[in-house]
Amino acid sequence: MGFTELDTEIQRLLIFSMLAIPGGILLVIGMKKGWLKNFRASLKDGLRLDGGDSDTINKLNAHSLSEDIADIDSELRYKYRRLVFDIRGYVQRGLLSKNICDMTRAALSWSFYVPLILAVEENHFRKKFIRSRIDEYLATVVKEVEKEYELFSLQNSDGCKKAKLPPFSDIEQWVLKLLRSEWVEKIKELMVYASEEKIEKYGTYLTKFMTTGDKYNLTVCETCIAKNKKYISEIRGW
Repeated sequence: MGFTELDTEIQRLLIFSMLAIPGGILLVIGMKKGWLKNFRASLKDGLRLDGGDSDTINKLNAHSLSEDIADIDSELRYKYRRLVFDIRGYVQRGLLSKNICDMTRAALSWSFYVPLILAVEENHFRKKFIRSRIDEYLATVVKEVEKEYELFSLQNSDGCKKAKLPPFSDIEQWVLKLLRSEWVEKIKELMVYASEEKIEKYGTYLTKFMTTGDKYNLTVCETCIAKNKKYISEIRGW
């Protein structure tokens, strides 16, 4: 390589370095200031990219829709778990009139925790919370609560100044009533709320996909809207 060619290569490297360094600085500043985050948010709001092809826009919108639906499901699971802990309070207050040892009553409230938190992890409410299966589902949960209850009843309660635990048969109907009002009905409310949120979200993206002519995702949105409307109708129908 001659001196002229070498000078040319050096000049190219110098120009590249002069462009790359400011570009990198701008990228770091942009990340710190949240420019990229704002850009992504703009895409979620349906921003049309200047000169961007519709296929790219459709993919970005589909990805944003998937994330939004995942956020709704994540929030729903959290509310399910929160409900499990709330029921412990109902159990403790419900057993105040039973004259049970305070420590035993506090421990007993956890007998509801295991079967209900497992139900949340299995996330089978869509299949179980229908008119034809709800009684069978509740009977199974009551049996699981009874197993936990029996384990607590084996504890040494000699240090308690109040009565020991009553037989489960004495409180079984109370347990069933509590599960219907504070578990089944509350879960149904959360399911309806989540479906309504999804319908609204799918409706928003439906308009975006119509604008860009994305027939596939347009059909997906229409199908999901119909499915969630059916869920709401089934849940509220009993």
